[in-house]
Amino acid sequence: MNSYKMVLGFSPMMREVIRTRRMPPWGADHAHGEFSNDRSLSVDETRDLVRWIENGSPRGDHHDPLTRVGGYRDEWTLGKPDLVIDLPAFNLPASGVVRYRYHRPTRSTT
Repeated sequence: MNSYKMVLGFSPMMREVIRTRRMPPWGADHAHGEFSNDRSLSVDETRDLVRWIENGSPRGDHHDPLTRVGGYRDEWTLGKPDLVIDLPAFNLPASGVVRYRYHRPTRSTT
């Protein structure tokens, strides 16, 4: 999501995945306790976001902050890593079962 226009286009789908609690992803079961790193939305956050979407996702008057977010960078932002592991590419089918594979990494000269 790099602009308000893109968010607007995805807002109906966002409403669906937020209401069904598929997003933001959170696999832990609240029946087993509280979690310090819980990223799920609160009831109030969910209500506010869904209400905003159902009201047409109105844009504010200020500059679109998403346009300031940088794109993909081709350099290491935290410094060159000690080791880079390259794995061979493989195709995943759209459905069905994928047998377990063990790929042996090769060292990169990056």
